[in-house]
Amino acid sequence: MVELLRYCAKNLRVNKEIISEMWRCLRMVVVAVFFHDLRILTFDRTFAHISGIKVTLLDLLLHLLISVTCVVVANVVGIVMIIALMTIPAAMGNIVSRNLSETMVSGTVFGVCLAMLGLLMSLTMETPPGATVVIVLGVVFVVMILLKRLYERLSVR
Repeated sequence: MVELLRYCAKNLRVNKEIISEMWRCLRMVVVAVFFHDLRILTFDRTFAHISGIKVTLLDLLLHLLISVTCVVVANVVGIVMIIALMTIPAAMGNIVSRNLSETMVSGTVFGVCLAMLGLLMSLTMETPPGATVVIVLGVVFVVMILLKRLYERLSVR
């Protein structure tokens, strides 16, 4: 009986990983296909409607992508980590970018690099990985805001 439970648990874990990878690929394809329309929708809903974009359908798709992503990832990393990884890297990307494409790329790079840094710090300091990643993201974000304000003050003079 114990062997059967181990076998089922192992196969369930593999299935979760396969489903997670499939979901990641589907998300990337949807964003790539609808990038232009999503960009218009997220910045100006009225203009998107006037431009002939099916706002309700695209809005539903966007919310579906976000909610399913949260549900799929919630069991793995926890809700605080989800919120931190969805908001902080995007905000940091917005600080250093001039347009949406740059924001998406730089936010992704910040998220991956700082998550890896947080995990490495967690291993070396023997702290909980989720909390360490969130703290690293928060600290770097605050430093970026302070540096941006300092740069703006120096450039005004």
